[in-house]
Amino acid sequence: KFRDFGVMREAIKAAGAEVVTVAIRWVEARMPGHVGLLEALEGVRLLPNTAGARTAEEALRIARLGRVLTGERWVKLEVIPDPTYLLPDPVETLRAARMLIDEGFLVLPYIGPDLVLAKKLSEQGTATVMPLAAPIGSGWGVKTRALLELFAREKTSLPPVVVDAGLGLPSHAAEVMEMGLDAVLVNTAIAEAQDPVAMAEAFR
Repeated sequence: KFRDFGVMREAIKAAGAEVVTVAIRWVEARMPGHVGLLEALEGVRLLPNTAGARTAEEALRIARLGRVLTGERWVKLEVIPDPTYLLPDPVETLRAARMLIDEGFLVLPYIGPDLVLAKKLSEQGTATVMPLAAPIGSGWGVKTRALLELFAREKTSLPPVVVDAGLGLPSHAAEVMEMGLDAVLVNTAIAEAQDPVAMAEAFR
Protein backbone atom coordinates (compact mmCIF):
# COMPACT_ATOMS: atom_id res chain seq x y z
CA LYS A 1 0.00 0.00 0.00
CA PHE A 2 3.01 2.32 0.18
CA ARG A 3 3.40 4.58 -2.83
CA ASP A 4 6.93 3.29 -3.44
CA PHE A 5 9.54 1.05 -1.87
CA GLY A 6 11.73 3.97 -0.79
CA VAL A 7 8.99 5.42 1.40
CA MET A 8 8.26 1.94 2.71
CA ARG A 9 11.87 1.41 3.81
CA GLU A 10 12.01 4.84 5.47
CA ALA A 11 8.76 4.15 7.32
CA ILE A 12 9.97 0.76 8.54
CA LYS A 13 13.11 2.40 9.91
CA ALA A 14 11.16 5.26 11.50
CA ALA A 15 8.79 2.83 13.20
CA GLY A 16 11.62 0.76 14.63
CA ALA A 17 9.75 -2.26 13.27
CA GLU A 18 11.41 -5.57 14.08
CA VAL A 19 9.24 -7.63 11.73
CA VAL A 20 7.43 -6.96 8.45
CA THR A 21 4.71 -9.28 7.20
CA VAL A 22 4.50 -10.09 3.50
CA ALA A 23 1.56 -11.42 1.47
CA ILE A 24 3.28 -14.32 -0.26
CA ARG A 25 0.41 -15.05 -2.64
CA TRP A 26 0.54 -11.53 -4.08
CA VAL A 27 4.33 -11.72 -4.42
CA GLU A 28 4.05 -15.04 -6.24
CA ALA A 29 1.38 -13.64 -8.58
CA ARG A 30 3.48 -10.49 -9.21
CA MET A 31 0.55 -8.28 -8.27
CA PRO A 32 0.98 -4.49 -8.63
CA GLY A 33 3.11 -3.16 -5.79
CA HIS A 34 4.59 -6.58 -5.05
CA VAL A 35 7.10 -7.00 -7.88
CA GLY A 36 10.53 -6.63 -6.29
CA LEU A 37 9.06 -6.42 -2.79
CA LEU A 38 11.19 -9.15 -1.23
CA GLU A 39 14.33 -7.57 -2.65
CA ALA A 40 13.27 -4.16 -1.31
CA LEU A 41 12.89 -5.68 2.16
CA GLU A 42 16.37 -7.19 2.22
CA GLY A 43 17.81 -6.94 5.72
CA VAL A 44 14.37 -6.90 7.38
CA ARG A 45 13.01 -9.94 9.23
CA LEU A 46 10.06 -11.19 7.19
CA LEU A 47 6.89 -12.82 8.44
CA PRO A 48 5.18 -14.56 5.50
CA ASN A 49 1.40 -14.44 5.63
CA THR A 50 -1.30 -16.46 3.91
CA ALA A 51 -3.45 -13.53 2.74
CA GLY A 52 -5.67 -14.67 -0.10
CA ALA A 53 -6.32 -18.10 1.39
CA ARG A 54 -9.99 -19.04 1.70
CA THR A 55 -9.50 -22.56 3.05
CA ALA A 56 -7.06 -24.41 5.27
CA GLU A 57 -5.63 -26.19 2.25
CA GLU A 58 -4.94 -22.92 0.44
CA ALA A 59 -3.29 -21.52 3.56
CA LEU A 60 -1.03 -24.56 3.79
CA ARG A 61 0.04 -24.21 0.16
CA ILE A 62 0.84 -20.50 0.58
CA ALA A 63 2.71 -21.14 3.84
CA ARG A 64 4.89 -23.76 2.17
CA LEU A 65 5.69 -21.30 -0.62
CA GLY A 66 6.50 -18.61 1.93
CA ARG A 67 8.94 -20.92 3.67
CA VAL A 68 10.72 -21.54 0.38
CA LEU A 69 10.83 -17.86 -0.62
CA THR A 70 11.92 -16.42 2.73
CA GLY A 71 13.60 -19.30 4.55
CA GLU A 72 11.34 -18.62 7.55
CA ARG A 73 9.35 -21.31 9.34
CA TRP A 74 6.94 -18.93 11.01
CA VAL A 75 3.76 -17.81 9.28
CA LYS A 76 0.97 -15.35 9.92
CA LEU A 77 -2.11 -17.44 9.29
CA GLU A 78 -4.97 -15.68 7.52
CA VAL A 79 -7.97 -17.61 6.22
CA ILE A 80 -10.48 -15.10 4.88
CA PRO A 81 -13.30 -16.27 2.60
CA ASP A 82 -15.21 -12.98 2.94
CA PRO A 83 -14.03 -10.45 0.30
CA THR A 84 -16.23 -7.61 1.59
CA TYR A 85 -15.37 -7.29 5.28
CA LEU A 86 -12.23 -9.48 5.31
CA LEU A 87 -13.29 -11.28 8.47
CA PRO A 88 -11.35 -14.44 9.34
CA ASP A 89 -12.97 -17.88 9.21
CA PRO A 90 -12.63 -19.41 12.71
CA VAL A 91 -13.31 -23.00 11.65
CA GLU A 92 -10.82 -23.03 8.78
CA THR A 93 -8.27 -21.08 10.84
CA LEU A 94 -8.35 -23.70 13.60
CA ARG A 95 -8.03 -26.50 11.05
CA ALA A 96 -5.22 -24.76 9.19
CA ALA A 97 -3.31 -24.11 12.41
CA ARG A 98 -3.28 -27.83 13.20
CA MET A 99 -2.07 -28.69 9.69
CA LEU A 100 0.69 -26.09 9.79
CA ILE A 101 1.90 -27.03 13.26
CA ASP A 102 2.06 -30.66 12.16
CA GLU A 103 4.41 -29.54 9.37
CA GLY A 104 6.70 -27.70 11.77
CA PHE A 105 5.51 -24.13 11.25
CA LEU A 106 5.37 -21.52 14.01
CA VAL A 107 1.83 -20.24 13.58
CA LEU A 108 0.59 -16.71 14.31
CA PRO A 109 -3.16 -16.84 13.59
CA TYR A 110 -5.27 -13.80 12.71
CA ILE A 111 -8.67 -14.21 14.37
CA GLY A 112 -11.76 -12.40 15.51
CA PRO A 113 -11.80 -11.32 19.17
CA ASP A 114 -12.97 -14.80 20.20
CA LEU A 115 -11.42 -15.93 23.48
CA VAL A 116 -12.69 -19.51 23.12
CA LEU A 117 -11.04 -19.84 19.72
CA ALA A 118 -7.87 -18.22 21.05
CA LYS A 119 -7.62 -20.82 23.81
CA LYS A 120 -8.20 -23.67 21.37
CA LEU A 121 -5.42 -22.32 19.15
CA SER A 122 -3.17 -21.96 22.18
CA GLU A 123 -3.85 -25.59 23.12
CA GLN A 124 -2.77 -26.59 19.62
CA GLY A 125 0.51 -24.76 20.14
CA THR A 126 0.29 -21.51 18.18
CA ALA A 127 3.05 -18.99 18.83
CA THR A 128 0.61 -16.09 19.28
CA VAL A 129 -3.01 -15.18 18.80
CA MET A 130 -3.79 -12.08 16.74
CA PRO A 131 -7.32 -10.78 17.38
CA LEU A 132 -8.64 -7.89 15.32
CA ALA A 133 -9.42 -4.46 16.74
CA ALA A 134 -11.72 -3.64 13.80
CA PRO A 135 -12.04 -4.80 10.17
CA ILE A 136 -8.82 -4.82 8.12
CA GLY A 137 -7.94 -1.45 6.67
CA SER A 138 -10.84 0.35 8.35
CA GLY A 139 -8.80 2.51 10.72
CA TRP A 140 -11.78 2.49 13.09
CA GLY A 141 -9.68 1.87 16.18
CA VAL A 142 -10.32 -0.50 19.06
CA LYS A 143 -13.97 -1.30 18.35
CA THR A 144 -13.64 -4.72 19.99
CA ARG A 145 -12.28 -3.35 23.26
CA ALA A 146 -14.70 -5.17 25.56
CA LEU A 147 -13.72 -8.51 24.05
CA LEU A 148 -10.01 -7.68 23.95
CA GLU A 149 -10.18 -6.91 27.66
CA LEU A 150 -11.07 -10.58 28.17
CA PHE A 151 -7.82 -11.50 26.43
CA ALA A 152 -5.97 -9.25 28.87
CA ARG A 153 -7.70 -10.91 31.84
CA GLU A 154 -6.81 -14.37 30.54
CA LYS A 155 -3.22 -13.64 29.51
CA THR A 156 -1.77 -16.38 31.70
CA SER A 157 -3.62 -19.00 29.64
CA LEU A 158 -2.70 -17.51 26.26
CA PRO A 159 0.41 -17.06 24.13
CA PRO A 160 1.41 -13.45 23.36
CA VAL A 161 -1.56 -11.42 22.13
CA VAL A 162 -0.82 -9.24 19.11
CA VAL A 163 -3.70 -6.98 18.09
CA ASP A 164 -3.99 -6.86 14.33
CA ALA A 165 -6.21 -4.90 11.93
CA GLY A 166 -8.26 -1.74 12.25
CA LEU A 167 -5.82 0.49 14.13
CA GLY A 168 -5.80 3.92 12.52
CA LEU A 169 -3.94 6.17 14.96
CA PRO A 170 -1.00 5.92 17.35
CA SER A 171 -3.47 6.49 20.18
CA HIS A 172 -5.25 3.28 19.17
CA ALA A 173 -1.99 1.36 19.56
CA ALA A 174 -1.41 3.02 22.94
CA GLU A 175 -4.91 1.98 24.03
CA VAL A 176 -4.11 -1.65 23.20
CA MET A 177 -0.83 -1.57 25.09
CA GLU A 178 -2.45 0.12 28.09
CA MET A 179 -4.85 -2.82 28.26
CA GLY A 180 -1.84 -5.03 28.93
CA LEU A 181 -1.68 -6.81 25.58
CA ASP A 182 1.66 -7.58 24.00
CA ALA A 183 2.01 -5.89 20.62
CA VAL A 184 0.24 -4.46 17.59
CA LEU A 185 0.55 -5.01 13.86
CA VAL A 186 -0.07 -1.91 11.73
CA ASN A 187 0.00 -1.35 7.98
CA THR A 188 -2.75 0.73 6.37
CA ALA A 189 -2.62 3.56 8.91
CA ILE A 190 1.04 4.13 8.05
CA ALA A 191 1.13 3.18 4.37
CA GLU A 192 -1.84 5.36 3.41
CA ALA A 193 -0.99 8.32 5.65
CA GLN A 194 -0.23 11.68 4.04
CA ASP A 195 3.27 11.38 5.52
CA PRO A 196 3.95 7.66 6.11
CA VAL A 197 7.35 8.24 7.70
CA ALA A 198 6.01 10.71 10.26
CA MET A 199 3.07 8.42 11.01
CA ALA A 200 5.42 5.46 11.44
CA GLU A 201 7.52 7.42 13.91
CA ALA A 202 4.38 8.40 15.82
CA PHE A 203 3.45 4.72 16.20
CA ARG A 204 6.90 3.90 17.58
